[in-house]
Amino acid sequence: AHKALGLSGAEAIRGSRLVFVLSQHTKNFYGQMQYLARELYKLGIDSEVVLLPQDFGAADIAEELSSLAGAWSGATVYRCFYLQDANDEPIVEGMLSLVREGRIRMVPGLNPLFEGKLPLALFHSVEYNSWFRHRLGQGHYQLLMQVIPPTYVVAGAVPGALREKGINEWADLAELPKGQRRFVLKPAFASWARNLVFLHDISRGQVGEAISLALGEEGLYILQ
Repeated sequence: AHKALGLSGAEAIRGSRLVFVLSQHTKNFYGQMQYLARELYKLGIDSEVVLLPQDFGAADIAEELSSLAGAWSGATVYRCFYLQDANDEPIVEGMLSLVREGRIRMVPGLNPLFEGKLPLALFHSVEYNSWFRHRLGQGHYQLLMQVIPPTYVVAGAVPGALREKGINEWADLAELPKGQRRFVLKPAFASWARNLVFLHDISRGQVGEAISLALGEEGLYILQ
């Protein structure tokens, strides 16, 4: 819990302050985060939800960021937006600069690897499965096994778990009837809800095209 809140071991959880910050891209989750903030407040964690405004001029952004840095001094800012949102929202980029300068404390960190879905495929891979089991411990490992859906990198040889379903080549996904190809194809490093292809919602021809594109792209794709 200390790590999730960005607190040191010496800092008390009860009485700490947590600010959930959403961008314009993630504002649809505002209501859910408000519910979570209310529940945390009952546990003694002073929580609030902030939606970053849009349409600021450069001078206004600087003033707003200075105000936020002062208001959130000592608080943990929980980032409910993607790093790539900074490309479209200057105030997000400004906030990330405050983090890099050490003026606000933010979790999760600014590591782009964890913005995508590749770690989920690593969790299920034969090569890394035993590493995760050892590092996490049996209890946490089993919990994540229940939560994280089977995830595969669309590259190279087809994993054994898919070969057991009769998928010996990636192109074989297109030959499955719709009821048996309830898979989602996703760019491994894209944000979570963007550029998804639901294979059971499209024709066999379109599935073949999507798989060919995934195999031919420079970036990795994953299948869930």
